[in-house]
Formats: sequence, structure tokens, C-alpha cells
Amino acid sequence: MVLIKNLIRIIFKIISLPNIFFCKKNFKKIIFLHVPHCGGNTLHRFLKYNFGFRGKKIITDNNNEISKILEDGKDNFYNFGHFGFDFMYKNFNDKSFFYLLNVRNPKNIYLSNYYRDKKYNAIGDPGNKFPSLEEFLKNKKNSNRDNILCRYLSGLFIYKNNKTIMTRDIYENAVKNLDMFKLVFIIENSDACLTELPKKLNIKLNYAKIFYNKANKHSNSEYPAISEEAKEILESMTYYDNKLYKIIVEKNKNF
Repeated sequence: MVLIKNLIRIIFKIISLPNIFFCKKNFKKIIFLHVPHCGGNTLHRFLKYNFGFRGKKIITDNNNEISKILEDGKDNFYNFGHFGFDFMYKNFNDKSFFYLLNVRNPKNIYLSNYYRDKKYNAIGDPGNKFPSLEEFLKNKKNSNRDNILCRYLSGLFIYKNNKTIMTRDIYENAVKNLDMFKLVFIIENSDACLTELPKKLNIKLNYAKIFYNKANKHSNSEYPAISEEAKEILESMTYYDNKLYKIIVEKNKNF
């Protein structure tokens, strides 16, 4: 199995050379700010197939510093990870880079998070009682993990220790930082985004499409009906994200 995987990597490294060549005419490197539960695995497959496993996943610690790097390959043509805008700006600030972001309808970010965690909890620890959706959402909100898109785009990374309460200033900063991204991938508009992305990256041979780069498994999830209490909590904790999401959707109407 390891031998087969290594052989596949070698093949992709060779056949992706034209994509590397043409993409580098415009961009020195690709930086993917991966917001969780927003179809990021689809984009990772797109990058590794089209650029021959030449990437690195960056994991940060509680001090927002690099704690671990997982390699697709040694060449390091693209970097990705669950890091915030401040980390990206500090470590990868270069006008010749291509910046990529993924988003989705904000409410579905939390629903995807809940139902995925609930599923894996049932598999890994079936005897453990998982919290209700209402309890889960309250915990997220009380831990300052509301408005995830704005927090990522302002640099306030929600999965680390964070005492910052969401404000309009943070939202406005997130809106301003949107200008740095060459493309924002929207799950609800994934087909159009996956058609536009190769154009922007000057990709001549889209291997991700050939090798069935299907949408992320959570992208078209249909969730059970939720209570009025859950709806109210979701509405309160996505107030600014909903405004930001509308701006992003409007910008993407060009393709």
C-alpha cells in the first residue's frame, strides 16, 4: 500500500509540472486559509492533484506559533491550515502569493461541526452522552467561538484560548481583509468556484476534475429540523458572519 501511494505521488509530481510552470508565471506560492467545516478538503484535493503533492499543512499552538508541519511534499508550493488572518499576514505576506479562502452559510458551519462531532463520538465512545444542539451552541457562544468567519478574517483564531468578545470593529476589519484574497470558495456555489479557480491559477490540466474532485462530504448536508431555541442561538452567534457572507456572495456574482 505504501509503495502504491509513493508511486501515485511520483506520477502526480511529473504530470503536474506544466501546472507548476504556468502558475508560477503569475504566483510564487499559494496560501490557503482553511476555515473548518467549509469544504476545505475539496480544495486540498484540488491543490495536491494539480500541483503534485507539493504542499505543507501548518498547525499552530496556543500562542499562534507553528507547532507542527505536515508535508504533502518537500517543494512547498502551497501552504494551508486552520490559521487566522494575522498568522497568514505575518508569515506569508507577499504580493506575488495567491491567497485562497473557503466559506459557507454561517449557520451551517456550526450544524456541520455539531453533527460531525456527534457522529464520531457515537463511533468512538458510544456510551458517552453527547450534548444537545442547544448546549453545544451555548458552549461555542460562551467560549467566544461565535462569528467564526469574522474571527478568522480578523485574525482572532477561535480554536485557541480567546477572551475577545465579537464587535463591529472586528467585523469591519474582516471585511477589509477580504481584499487580500484572490478567490473565496463558497460551498453553496462550489461548481462555479471550482470552474473559476483553475482560470485564476492558470492551470492548463485540471487533474482534480479528471480524478473526481467531488464536493466535500459535508457541503450538501441536510440537517434535521432544529428547535426555536437553537435557531435563536444560531442567529445571535452568526449576526456579523451573515453580513460578511452576503458581501462575499455578492462579490462572487462575477463568476
